Amino acid sequence: MSSDFLCFCTKKPVFWLKIRRTSLAKRAGLMYYKRMIEKMKKTDVKTTGGRIKLLREQLGLSQRAFCKLLSLSGGYIAGIEVGLRTVNDRLIKLIVSEFNVSKDWLLTGEGQMFDVKTTDERTTRLVALFNDMPPKYQDVIFGVIDVLRNTKNDT
Repeated sequence: MSSDFLCFCTKKPVFWLKIRRTSLAKRAGLMYYKRMIEKMKKTDVKTTGGRIKLLREQLGLSQRAFCKLLSLSGGYIAGIEVGLRTVNDRLIKLIVSEFNVSKDWLLTGEGQMFDVKTTDERTTRLVALFNDMPPKYQDVIFGVIDVLRNTKNDT
């Protein structure tokens, strides 16, 4: 019989700890844990963490890809999205500069998500056309852009 738990002083397997942990989880009830997971999955756009999650989802990025682009740990971003960690000014500046997001929207939820800093007519038209598309077409556009960026990086 093997055990995942070792005594910290003798380094021998501790079987009773595994049994006790399992029985405690059963006593507490699985419904509690299911409710906690469902609560954590919901996106609350009233908080900065919720808006960061919404931004990540709009960009079509997984937490891992989002963290890699920002050079942050996955646990840090997950904690922010769930509301267990607070957002600092450094992270706000990093997200604003990396993804061209409106700082006001990120902090308060007011205004547009993305800053369009150019008055170029083509860019304004492109953004308007993109916003009018259904989400599945927007995902296709993101896919094409990713392919083009990878092709550009390869050559």
